[in-house]
Amino acid sequence: MESQLLVSPDKLSTVQLTTGEYWVRLALGLTHEFTGGDLVQFAHEATVSVVGTDKLSSSYNRANWVSGVTSGALYAFRTLRIPRQRLVVTELSGRLRASDMDAVANGSAIAIAKLADKELPRLTMEGWSIQAQVSERRPPISSQASQEEAAASARSQKQMSPQRQQELRDMSTPELLLLISVDKIARELSVDEVRLIHDIAAERLRAESNTDLPREDSGKEDGQQIPADGPRD
Repeated sequence: MESQLLVSPDKLSTVQLTTGEYWVRLALGLTHEFTGGDLVQFAHEATVSVVGTDKLSSSYNRANWVSGVTSGALYAFRTLRIPRQRLVVTELSGRLRASDMDAVANGSAIAIAKLADKELPRLTMEGWSIQAQVSERRPPISSQASQEEAAASARSQKQMSPQRQQELRDMSTPELLLLISVDKIARELSVDEVRLIHDIAAERLRAESNTDLPREDSGKEDGQQIPADGPRD
């Protein structure tokens, strides 16, 4: 009986197959149920680097190696009797010969079996060692950026307390400038805090500039002092 339960998209399966100097490493997750189009997609941040070591494999491009991933995935879905889901590949790398395409397919099938927590029938993999693990899937870079933007928005809406305002005013100018120049610290500041720091620094700069201005003296002209009783002949 075929299972209708979809594999969680929050899991990532990583498989590495090795024989001598040849190897392939594949990391993938499953998303929504497949209804058509490309079965295999690559994440925006995916690492794709397969080196062909013979004349034929050196002419292969990404599409050639992906055909092996697709073949293994279809085999796994059919054999394990689970619904087809779209694959999202985060890594496809290795050093292979043209005859090693089966290793790519086997790696894909094993990765899906691990995600589904099921066992495949014994695969023909003579001479190949297998390393496989399932981990929590990290959010894509775009999601991480969205989370950072949301955190920044929350900080910008946070009201600054009078105590915090006084704390900033009590800091020296170098200390204030350090707050906004160190990236890791600056990211934790709210918009109001950054604005107040700039205002304080500007006020202090104006005050120092006014202190340095020369005083006007109506009793001086062209560097000569005029006697109190007026000019002499």
